[in-house]
Amino acid sequence: MWFILKKLRSAIVRTSSRNMVIALVAVALIIVLGGLAFAAYDGVSWPTGMYWAVTTATTVGYGDVVPKTPTGRVIAVSVMLTAIPLMGYVFAEIAALTVESRMRRWLGLRSVMHLQKAVIVLGSASWVPELLGALSAHDSAVVVLSTTSPSLSWEHVHWVQGDPNEPSQYAALPLATAEAVVLGLDSDADNLLAAIGLRHLFPDLVILSMPESERVAQALRDLGVAVHVARDPLLAHVLAKSLDAPHAGKLLFRLLLHDQYRIEEEPVPANWVGQDFARARKTADGVCLGLIQDQEVYLGLDEDPKVAQGAMMLQLIRNQESTKKPDPRGKKE
Repeated sequence: MWFILKKLRSAIVRTSSRNMVIALVAVALIIVLGGLAFAAYDGVSWPTGMYWAVTTATTVGYGDVVPKTPTGRVIAVSVMLTAIPLMGYVFAEIAALTVESRMRRWLGLRSVMHLQKAVIVLGSASWVPELLGALSAHDSAVVVLSTTSPSLSWEHVHWVQGDPNEPSQYAALPLATAEAVVLGLDSDADNLLAAIGLRHLFPDLVILSMPESERVAQALRDLGVAVHVARDPLLAHVLAKSLDAPHAGKLLFRLLLHDQYRIEEEPVPANWVGQDFARARKTADGVCLGLIQDQEVYLGLDEDPKVAQGAMMLQLIRNQESTKKPDPRGKKE
């Protein structure tokens, strides 16, 4: 009984269906009125009349209480012709919701609206699986909106099936409480359109993108996309640097993929403000890689700005616990 009541509540809350509510109210009224009328015309107590109405509406029909008068038989026919179809509709809705819930659980498509501070990934570009593996390794809650069914799975990664190019699909995502959105659509044009839509709907949302061209990267910068990487120039510069220093690329990947260290942005210490960055960084705890100020990153080599109030620093920090990370490639379902 508790299971049925729970499913009835779930049906009302999840579907918000006016027809469902009307059917439930109508069934309750028919049972109450039919039971009272049966008790009055067939000469039985009202609890017996209610018992008869419930067994009739649910098609149980034990036969221990039956109408004995013509009026009672008319009431019985009326209850059967109205309550039984409505009860069938209600239980059909409950069965449909149960099957849907189990199918979504089986496919990993459960509701994600309860997730707080999740990283939302739109699309399934070729580099997205590597990103998901890296985010999963850092225990970040991740939500992926994609048209393709997941063939790999990672811990903490939730899949929502839908077209990431359709803004109407965003209603299924916890964007209002998201930590950031990563644009992983198939083309720069799609990523740019998605950024425009997201910026319009959520002006304060942090959006990350990795466009192929610098021109699109500049357009994203103009939209207020705070963090972005132009993929083609990045690869080109890594290859160019590798001509002079063959291990430059390996150093970069070692810095980013090392299990025992992470890169974080932190506020600069108060005593840094007003000092030259190159001098101030010598007092840093750990390795200070750069200064973030006025939307620019300074290495303190050719440019040595004075540290301003509100500046941030890029810090290489050793993890407190060095644990084996999950396979970034995920595992097969």
